[in-house]
Amino acid sequence: YHLRRHGHAVTIYDAGPVPGGMMRFGIPRYRLPRDILHAEIRRILDLGVALELNRTVTDIEAAMREGGFDAAFLAVGAHIG
Repeated sequence: YHLRRHGHAVTIYDAGPVPGGMMRFGIPRYRLPRDILHAEIRRILDLGVALELNRTVTDIEAAMREGGFDAAFLAVGAHIG
């Protein structure tokens, strides 16, 4: 969100089939209603952020070369308790 607002091209690779990560799978619906989560994700995508689902990065340097990226932010989920 912030990178895009500052004019950077942003691509998100998400290993899952739907966006949201731990906000979707770790926070119960009664604490984070899904319509709010969907609206927040839509707001980010509407800024021009590209989203690629089912995309696991195992080699960050190769992914950066392939995508032509100058920088990367690696956010690993905590799906295992």
